[in-house]
Amino acid sequence: MNKKNLSLLIFLMLSAVSLPAAIQHCHTGIILAAELTKSNVQVFNLPALAFPNLPPRKVFAAVTIKPDNLRDISIFDYTLEINGTPYPCVAIRRNNRFEYFTEDIRSTNAQQLLFIADASQIPAGNKINAVFKSNLSQEKDRHNVRLMITVIGNRQPTPLNKIPATGTLEQL
Repeated sequence: MNKKNLSLLIFLMLSAVSLPAAIQHCHTGIILAAELTKSNVQVFNLPALAFPNLPPRKVFAAVTIKPDNLRDISIFDYTLEINGTPYPCVAIRRNNRFEYFTEDIRSTNAQQLLFIADASQIPAGNKINAVFKSNLSQEKDRHNVRLMITVIGNRQPTPLNKIPATGTLEQL
């Protein structure tokens, strides 16, 4: 192997190691992205009494999942725990917007779940450790996933078509 090829091989290996993008496996498939925004995210069809304990100061976390073959996904499948506090999923992205939709979705296309958290309980910083808790298993904590949520400031969650298949999660 000549020096040019060796240099190229070393460069490629170092580039692959330093990439922050990742995916994380969960009960339904793979998690591609997790973002938290301070911007108000509009949720369509959200009944006023569906979530009576929503916090007065809201932040919004979007978790993007690519379901495995033959897997359904719904807003009832997961809870997001931040700083020890669990937050229910309130919507799923459909028709390019977040909607309160209670039926199962069967698709291998990426899906985005939306969680509303209490802004006063969110630690400072641009990265947040969280637990993506499966509500699908009777075995407590077996399918829970620790993940890093990226705080995106006042931007809206990244649209599904802008999230690469390789994911954007950062390693814990």
